[in-house]
Amino acid sequence: MPEPPEEAYGRVTNPERYEAVQAAAASLIRELVASFDVEVLRGLDADPVFVQRWSNIVPGSVVRLVPRARNAAAVTFAFTTLPGVILRIGQWRIATYPRCGCDACDEHPDEVIEQLRNDIDAVTAGGLAEAWDGTRLHVSTAYSDGSTSRGWSLVEVDQHLYGDPAEHTWGPWVGVQS
Repeated sequence: MPEPPEEAYGRVTNPERYEAVQAAAASLIRELVASFDVEVLRGLDADPVFVQRWSNIVPGSVVRLVPRARNAAAVTFAFTTLPGVILRIGQWRIATYPRCGCDACDEHPDEVIEQLRNDIDAVTAGGLAEAWDGTRLHVSTAYSDGSTSRGWSLVEVDQHLYGDPAEHTWGPWVGVQS
């Protein structure tokens, strides 16, 4: 496959295609609230440190789901002006949907939605582990199909937010009582 032209990087000619990602995220939030025992926090105060990091969050779009299950990872959803979705998952993991959105990356909305759902399914099943070693953030995600994703990152701007080295192996969310 040929490389995209240089001008395609940083250019987004059809951002509306990602409105479907926001619609899927809104639907997913409703599903999670209906299915799991979570506290729902809304607004910029729901996760202020996370929200301060991003300048493109749509006001009023932030929703934080805090599971009542012991040791289960919270998830913050924030809708962006791209349009897209940014998640804070667990203590430190940040994920964006789409990852980029530029014409060169050309992420297909259906694939972005599938990745969003897979990531949330992994979190609700207890498949997320994070470790901050003081230098790098290590994240491991176990998916329902048996695959895993492991990686590390260091976002210098966020390093001061991580605090002392720590590890989290998050447990599963608990369903609502009928």
